[in-house]
Amino acid sequence: YKVKDFDFVDSELVGPKKWVLELCKEIIDRGLDITFGCNGRSDMIDKEVLRYLKKAGCVSIGYGVESGSQRVIDEILHKGINLEQTRKVFEMTMRFGIESHAWFMIGIPGETWDEMMQTIKYAKTLNASTVEVNIAMPYPGTEFYDICKRNGWLLVDDFSVYNEKGAIVIETPYLSRKQVKKGFDIFRESFKKSGWILTKDGNTLLSKKYLIRKAIKKVISGEIKREYLSFLKKLITNIMKI
Repeated sequence: YKVKDFDFVDSELVGPKKWVLELCKEIIDRGLDITFGCNGRSDMIDKEVLRYLKKAGCVSIGYGVESGSQRVIDEILHKGINLEQTRKVFEMTMRFGIESHAWFMIGIPGETWDEMMQTIKYAKTLNASTVEVNIAMPYPGTEFYDICKRNGWLLVDDFSVYNEKGAIVIETPYLSRKQVKKGFDIFRESFKKSGWILTKDGNTLLSKKYLIRKAIKKVISGEIKREYLSFLKKLITNIMKI
């Protein structure tokens, strides 16, 4: 089909180092002229892995950070990552010329209001190309759902309305439904005030640096889109005012 750019739709393509290096070496040895995006764990990343990913054609990596509270990471999510190390991984990823995406989640049972605000503050310290915030969603069939049902936290029985992009279907003793909605709005608005651009889905935030890089690449490749030209025009106008 002559496809040259694609995504690995896998929650964690960048996992065990040995496997990742073998995959990259196979792509390189076959001389595949491709570019791709993928997801990975920040605790599985080092310079060697990034070097091989870049050589194999990786242009973007998404990292599931989830929370800016180490307590939530360790005691509630049992995620096994260190937030300070994760910050360094984002820096390393960008230094290798690979775009980075950060996922965050709010409304996690056991998370406090202060920790939700801490997540927003931490997210701003990352050198990420794009940031996405979602609401904790207990989908049926998961342990999360069983815990919510057992504790009487479920507010909605209609699974068709379950949507982590905006729906709030649980309320816990730790955070009310109203607080989660407020935290969700604060997350997005605080980034917008810092100059980030919110996408049409209302959840993904794009950094100005990322948009500039994207626009330049589109112009160079001839794939000129109106929104990129509009952004560049506004950017140049603002620069001229300084």
